[in-house]
Amino acid sequence: MKPIRWALAATCLIPSASALADAPKPDAITVENVPPVPDELADATRPYMEFRTASFLGWDAATRAMLIGTRFSNTNQLHVVAAPMGDRRQVSFEDEPVTGRLSPAGGTLVAIKDTGGGEFFQLYTLQNGHLALLTDGKSRNNFGSWDKEGRLVGYASTRASIVMKKIAMRHLGPLDLKVVDYSILVLVASNPQINPKRLGEALDISAPNLAVTLDRLVERGWVQRVRSTEDRRAMHIHLTAAGRELVQRAEKITATMENAQLRMLSPAERALLIELLMKVVSGGKPPKRG
Repeated sequence: MKPIRWALAATCLIPSASALADAPKPDAITVENVPPVPDELADATRPYMEFRTASFLGWDAATRAMLIGTRFSNTNQLHVVAAPMGDRRQVSFEDEPVTGRLSPAGGTLVAIKDTGGGEFFQLYTLQNGHLALLTDGKSRNNFGSWDKEGRLVGYASTRASIVMKKIAMRHLGPLDLKVVDYSILVLVASNPQINPKRLGEALDISAPNLAVTLDRLVERGWVQRVRSTEDRRAMHIHLTAAGRELVQRAEKITATMENAQLRMLSPAERALLIELLMKVVSGGKPPKRG
């Protein structure tokens, strides 16, 4: 009977079906070796995840009202508070999150918004709850600053980047290689011990989006996730033999693919352009040596 008692004891340790209920995970998150999260636990923590904050965005010089960003329904929207202890008044009514900047003289509000979480931000004027597009609606645009008179807006645009990206897509297409895939493969080739966190920071890719992209590269047989021998909690990204061969083929293509678009620039001007762009990226800090 002893084996039966052991079997009964083991049965008692198996959780019920309801206890094993696993809260759904977002599709963009890859979950490995994580025990099930009971639905009851997810329900208990939900009140702590759904909270409202307010961020100060500026003063309206014309009315002395305060512009704030605060959550309305499921997205952050723009609100105005006209006086101390006054009620907030909503001024933007979009499905996507909105932030904004007031002109130095007041009265003019530039709103910043993307569509569908694509992060291709556009600039708009906001008046009477309605947005009027200022930028091209295609490239990614980030607000820079107003001029002193508040008549002109400086902003950073990705127009040149879009042109060069189209060139890269056209040339890398025969290799069945996306531009972001190529960027990741080159970085991994140059940094053998790179981890996903550093990779995401270098390319400005969010962790969930990078995880999905890496899954695709692993499936294609170009990279592999390797557990660190020094820290078993850490994961490194390594190229496979097929990945190294692909990088070599792609680098031969990228070495000359921009020549036609940049033909009006001399070699010295190209070098200066790269130097200036790197200075902008680094914020004027000298590059690290070694």
